[in-house]
Amino acid sequence: MITGDKDVGVTAGKLATQCLELGMLDEISFLVPVVLGVAHANFEEFDTGPFLLDGPKIIDGVRVTHLVTHLR
Repeated sequence: MITGDKDVGVTAGKLATQCLELGMLDEISFLVPVVLGVAHANFEEFDTGPFLLDGPKIIDGVRVTHLVTHLR
């Protein structure tokens, strides 16, 4: 997928897993509630990997923390 200088977001699950395995993601952003409840899988099981990540950069919000990391 060629997007030039535009950002493209993908949802968690199979789509994010496929994009990550194909090398199409350069940044991953998570919203983490302050009070953790039921776990939600952001990715399915990988056929490839491991994937090296930088960071993460932590951005505090109101009752939520944003984690942003770049793939190496």
